[in-house]
Amino acid sequence: MVQEGDQLIVDKLDLEDGKSFDVEEVLAVFDEKAENVSLGTPTLKAKVTCEVVQFQK
Repeated sequence: MVQEGDQLIVDKLDLEDGKSFDVEEVLAVFDEKAENVSLGTPTLKAKVTCEVVQFQK
């Protein structure tokens, strides 16, 4: 599960610091209390925009 403000470490993105990219294969969306849940079959028509904060080697 990922929520706004989380930082993730991922491998091999061809992007520089400060650049953004979209993830369009979203499996589920829900609120903080998990009262409103949407599940994909297999994915939802949703998009998550991510920003490269720091490139690490």
